[in-house]
Amino acid sequence: MSSPVERAEQVFQGLGVSPGIAIGRAVSIASQEHEIIRFPIPPDRIDEEIARLDEALGKAQAEIEAMRLKAGAELGAELAGVFEAHSLMLNDAAFVGKLRARIAEERVNAEWAVHETAEDLASRFARLEAERFREKSQDLVDVSRHLLRCLGAISHHDISELEGEIIVVAHDLTPSEAIRLGRNRVVGFALETGGRTSHTAIIARSLHIPLVTGLPGVTELVTDDDPVIVDGNKGLVTLHATAE
Repeated sequence: MSSPVERAEQVFQGLGVSPGIAIGRAVSIASQEHEIIRFPIPPDRIDEEIARLDEALGKAQAEIEAMRLKAGAELGAELAGVFEAHSLMLNDAAFVGKLRARIAEERVNAEWAVHETAEDLASRFARLEAERFREKSQDLVDVSRHLLRCLGAISHHDISELEGEIIVVAHDLTPSEAIRLGRNRVVGFALETGGRTSHTAIIARSLHIPLVTGLPGVTELVTDDDPVIVDGNKGLVTLHATAE
């Protein structure tokens, strides 16, 4: 039987936003795009669909509150404040009103209403220059993903059954994803996007997990089990690392 082909070592320069060096096997997570399908809702089922949305809002609110309390107890008030902002967003009458209105006026499923509304608002905030508006854009993405999970549109990233030390390679990660993954033998993050002041970077530093961002296209270059080194001190990520 022929031996597996060795892949050449590749080194990428990114931005080290959480210090430290981690060595592990790659696990790629597709966190940028989700297949959200638009379904037409008959007029006599609009109230039922809004009720589905309200139930998911309540579930998401309870889960985020639990994460806020856990983050406050284990990681401090600053990170608990991230989830407090998410909780306030789910309670915001204007945001929730837009979701309900979209369902009623466009006669669409709750998943589509959440996805489209969050995309619209997040893109508006992202275009604004102030850092606080860009952070609000990130919060909207996180909240919408959480709400979509509660509606059953997307699943949690569950890597708890994988063995060994893991380097998560992804387009991006929301703060709640970073906390959840950081408790499952994840020893490093390599992301295509993100900056030094992002909530995800703050969480990685609090969890003492090396993080390198600014690596466009990296998710397309790795396969699961590839050996990876993340150097958060120098902002370097090494794929298919040799023993040396």
